[in-house]
Amino acid sequence: MRCFISQRLGEATVKEKGRLMNLPSSLTPIVVLDVGARNGVQSVWREARYPVLVVGFEPDQDECDVLNQRSAENGAAVTARYYPTALAERREKRALYLYKDRRLSSFYLPNKDLLSQFPVSRLLSEEAFSVEAKVHLDCIPLDDFCQQERVDTVDFIKLDTQGSELEILRGGDKTLDGVFGVAVEVEFSPIYADQPLFGDIDAYLRSKGFSLFDLNRHWWKRASEQPVESRGQVIFADAIYFRDPALSSSCSYWGKLRSSPSGIERVVALSSVLGYSDFALALLDYFNKTALIDDKSFEALSAKYVRRRDFAPLSQSAHSIWARALAKVRRAIASRVSRMSDDAHYRHLNQNYYDNDERKGIR
Repeated sequence: MRCFISQRLGEATVKEKGRLMNLPSSLTPIVVLDVGARNGVQSVWREARYPVLVVGFEPDQDECDVLNQRSAENGAAVTARYYPTALAERREKRALYLYKDRRLSSFYLPNKDLLSQFPVSRLLSEEAFSVEAKVHLDCIPLDDFCQQERVDTVDFIKLDTQGSELEILRGGDKTLDGVFGVAVEVEFSPIYADQPLFGDIDAYLRSKGFSLFDLNRHWWKRASEQPVESRGQVIFADAIYFRDPALSSSCSYWGKLRSSPSGIERVVALSSVLGYSDFALALLDYFNKTALIDDKSFEALSAKYVRRRDFAPLSQSAHSIWARALAKVRRAIASRVSRMSDDAHYRHLNQNYYDNDERKGIR
């Protein structure tokens, strides 16, 4: 396994030479760490107009073997390798509780006081949070893994580990210094007993120079004998964080890009493929004004990565009626598409007791 990572990333971490104004001709892959990779490569990476290397972590050895066998199906632009490695804040042996619904397995026990308020059997499945087994895993910090496997470049980290996300981030403190973005599942109420919540994760990432860019909120609804209309209670969310040049706490990160020209294209490509073309343009403008790229590179990268509208905005006079009608149609289409998307891996939740921003057409 180490040979694969070292060989693949060796090309990505070679000292880049040449003038900063000229972008490298050979593309260094976007390196994505997928922690909690049970579902395999997310489709968003297959849509990137840029090579992507996914390094996945799945402690279940059998599932890890399946994912590695399927990695050839990802397409030419995406390379993936999965490790049966458990990450934590420090080196230690931890008990992993295996729930009846394996997607819920965690280092933490369920918070029965909270769960008893919701129809979990209808939301998920009968006894979804029941512990069927307990296994002990040897855990290592992310920093140790990256040093051991010589992973010198990490651009993006996705975490979905059922409560242990903050521990993993703390165990990757040094690695985070070179990371551009983080996608992390955050809870607003403790689904698991004593787990860190959104406020804890948000405070830590902000201290590391990240800004919250987006939330896809998820609501659970309580069972009722009466036919009631209800929004439900927001329980958790999928959060996206990026580094922002406007934050002084991220100055050292942007300064390092001066010695890594390919990093400029990677952060622009990442911003765009995740749906934030306005930020991609803002980054290009920042790079141009700070002389990291010239006007020609600005235009080339903008044309390649920034997603633009297919039609011009409506005139002001027609805006009041047509804009509202088009917005309604777009929300309906977006909601329908999100329900069919394989990225919306919450489809197993009973829609009578569950909702999220994507289904509502808010995002």
